[in-house]
Amino acid sequence: MMVNDKLSSPSSSSNSYHRDGGSIGNSSGGTSQSNSDEPSLLIKRQPPSSVYSNESFKVEVQLELPKASSPPSTIWNVDDEVHLQATLCYAKTGKTVKDEAILMTTPVAIRIPGAPSADNSSNSTNDNNTGGKRSVVVQCMIRTDSIRRDGESGYVVRFSTIGEDRNLLSSPTSRTRVVKGVSTRPTHLVNYKIRATIEPDWDNIWYKDEGGRDKCMEVSVAIYDKDGQLKTGENIPLKPVLCYEVGTGKPESKVANQDILRTLGTANLVLDKDTGRTKLRFRVEDVSKNHQGQNFCLKVAPDTSTKRYRDIAPAYTPAVNVRSKRNKRSRGAANRQPSGKIGNEIPCRSTDSPSATRQRLSGAFGTGVQETLRSGPGGQTATLNPNNVDALQQAMRGIIGWADVVVNELYPLQWQVLGYQQHEDGSGPDYTRPYHNMPNPNGPIGRILSAYTDQVRGHLRVLLSAIEVAQATSTAAGGGGVNTEFMSSSLQGRDFGSEPYGSLLGANRFPVQGGTAVPGDAGLSQGAVGGISGLHPGMGPDGFRVRGETGGGLPYAARANMTSQAVLTGMSGAPPYGLHGHNPMPAAGMPHQPGLRGSHFDSQQRVMATETRESEVVYVLAKQYKTLRCGTRLGFPSFSAEKEILGFFREGGNGKAGVNKFVPIGRHQEDFGPLEIMQASEILEDFIAKESKAVHCLKDYPNLTSMLDSCVIYDWNKDSGNPANAQAMQET
Repeated sequence: MMVNDKLSSPSSSSNSYHRDGGSIGNSSGGTSQSNSDEPSLLIKRQPPSSVYSNESFKVEVQLELPKASSPPSTIWNVDDEVHLQATLCYAKTGKTVKDEAILMTTPVAIRIPGAPSADNSSNSTNDNNTGGKRSVVVQCMIRTDSIRRDGESGYVVRFSTIGEDRNLLSSPTSRTRVVKGVSTRPTHLVNYKIRATIEPDWDNIWYKDEGGRDKCMEVSVAIYDKDGQLKTGENIPLKPVLCYEVGTGKPESKVANQDILRTLGTANLVLDKDTGRTKLRFRVEDVSKNHQGQNFCLKVAPDTSTKRYRDIAPAYTPAVNVRSKRNKRSRGAANRQPSGKIGNEIPCRSTDSPSATRQRLSGAFGTGVQETLRSGPGGQTATLNPNNVDALQQAMRGIIGWADVVVNELYPLQWQVLGYQQHEDGSGPDYTRPYHNMPNPNGPIGRILSAYTDQVRGHLRVLLSAIEVAQATSTAAGGGGVNTEFMSSSLQGRDFGSEPYGSLLGANRFPVQGGTAVPGDAGLSQGAVGGISGLHPGMGPDGFRVRGETGGGLPYAARANMTSQAVLTGMSGAPPYGLHGHNPMPAAGMPHQPGLRGSHFDSQQRVMATETRESEVVYVLAKQYKTLRCGTRLGFPSFSAEKEILGFFREGGNGKAGVNKFVPIGRHQEDFGPLEIMQASEILEDFIAKESKAVHCLKDYPNLTSMLDSCVIYDWNKDSGNPANAQAMQET
């Protein structure tokens, strides 16, 4: 009869989990000594909860001696080494695995050393300070030919002494040993593992009430096979689960109320079958203080409502302590650090986030005492009327709340890929021609416009009036006025030196999708070829308007070879939609706000218009951009090395022919806000990712003039539809 095995944690072994890189930990059974007077085996290092086939892992087995100073004389000499055998068993039944899988161990002959002088093996240890505990580290590997996707593949490794167990025989003289065996926690064989990668600015403390309801944590999720390759070809649904942080190697502790977990973005979270990746944005709507101070972590696992994905291991995010907000004292102390770092040595961002803007405005209007607006380096201040502080606070809350509603309403309005058309020969799906769909946007747009008309417009007037009064008071007192640069950026929400909404919206808020839908399909929208998800199908093939006339910026030597027709195939009769993807007619229900921009706004615009960043140009996109507001062609968009749009190159500069005049983006404030600037950068990144020839980089040309000439020739050859010219372009 075999020795009765003792599981390290029988009550929770089936729920054990593993975080990447952390398989070492003490089990509940391994941390407490046996109450028996007999020696026993304990697992001090548990295997990971999920492993690939042929993936090695380590297990540490320790010999636990009785508390008695000396064993009975009828028991074998405990100072001798103990020889062990490792057996692979099913986690559910405990039966030995036959032919389905094979367990391999290193060393093959497993032995726990005897007295310290008896063995100094490298894989065994003696601890003279722990009451005679001795252990051995075994490297294990489970090998199998195939792993079923819909089947349970949980195994345990059982360690026991070698030979026949004769402890239960009636004759005391027949006893040979008194050592109880032990089994590890279950480990599952998987074909794939999910990995969650955090952003560089991830912090272990997260303030949920700073930055508004749209603030979230973000992780990049991907799925890999045992060779480290991304798994593609299948949309895998994911199910995030909020858990408490536990010790490494211990069973997971799921949060009972999963309603405090809120995911942002699409409702159906899936790993994309084309890339094997996705972005996960989430919030925790409760603080750790209400959960006995425990930290939270997010488990990202496949949706196991069906049995299709049982061969995929989950991933866990780092633990986060959720708090409400920092107190003013600690926040001010963090801002005074000369090194430019806040909190736990996290570098400050160079651009303002929405929360930073709100803090500045709250600092200016938020208290009931005499308040001032800082005017900049000069140190001059402008006093606000204390009697209007309540109205200013209410106006700021209203505007900030409306901005939060706008962002939250926009998230569900993104285009979703429903499927793909078939190749003409019926060979399979054509991934360049997806079907798109989106919810009806009329309701959210109506609510946003209604809130602006009923409330926000009045709030803006309150702020404008207070600023003008403060400016007039300061000017009369010789104070120098309010800092127009700060207030212009704050009220308009357009700071062209930064992206005020960058952290608000997160990365890649305007994903680019390729392909078109089948014309005439009911309920499906037609996407433009190579168009942008979320934009109207009337867009040009690469996201910019095509030119409908000849001449213009093309060098005179090249115009003679151009045909009189310059229309892109398939785009005839397309409605004049711009980059926004909306009709260029004035938005219904969006009232014009006369007098919103005062003289300080005009001076700000003049300063920005005089700034030129032509020397920073690295990329030029050979696609003419046409404004939404009035249909004017702005020219070729130019970008910096960081892919930030700097301005446009168009013809007519310095009295020379060709495209040579640079117009900075600051002169197009009516057409380019932060969202448009962000979208332009993402369009360029998509062109670069697709290796489009429309992208021209300065490093490929001797100078900027040569690059602009190449852009013009490419643009006109592309739009003319002349195969001979296109072929000549490819050959050159």
